Amino acid sequence: MKKRLSFTLALSLLSIVVSAAAVEQPREFSASMSMKAVEGAYEARIYVSDKKTRLEMPQATMIVRMDRNVSYMLMPQEKMYMEQPVDTGTAARTGGEMPGEIERRSLGKETVNGVASEKFLIRYAAPGAGEQSVYQWLGEQGMPVKTSAVDDTWSVEFTDVKIGPQSEALFEPPSDYKRFEMPNMAEFMNSAGQ
Repeated sequence: MKKRLSFTLALSLLSIVVSAAAVEQPREFSASMSMKAVEGAYEARIYVSDKKTRLEMPQATMIVRMDRNVSYMLMPQEKMYMEQPVDTGTAARTGGEMPGEIERRSLGKETVNGVASEKFLIRYAAPGAGEQSVYQWLGEQGMPVKTSAVDDTWSVEFTDVKIGPQSEALFEPPSDYKRFEMPNMAEFMNSAGQ
């Protein structure tokens, strides 16, 4: 049985993978994702439509709307969602250079999961972590097929890729979900002390 990655680690890996994509990457696609790290392995489904991303995982679903600078954490079992602003400095992007990219060098052609790909070495400056390096394999239309740490401590692979328009409904909380507000801890502590 596979260990589960933490939701935060899954989102961090997703941010690195999607941010590292080449300019030619399709603006609309869906794919299955396999994420592996020291902490374990995780399967997810990703949907991308221009500035909108949906990541479906067993415990929860995350929708990031860069066009609105908002993200939604859906909790299907509870039929609830939380909403929070997006930190545009650290959010995943679906095209262009990786934030802080220093170098992108082609290492030649390789086949990954049956997909003819070009392998790149990407060096970038990560906020608070210094210079980092990843390998990335790009397939047809600049679609990332695989991204991994140079030291092989983590990797993310895309399979079952479907390039094309995605339903707008994927990028909104379902109408039957209730919005969950996190309590203001300062107010909670003040009221508890009275």
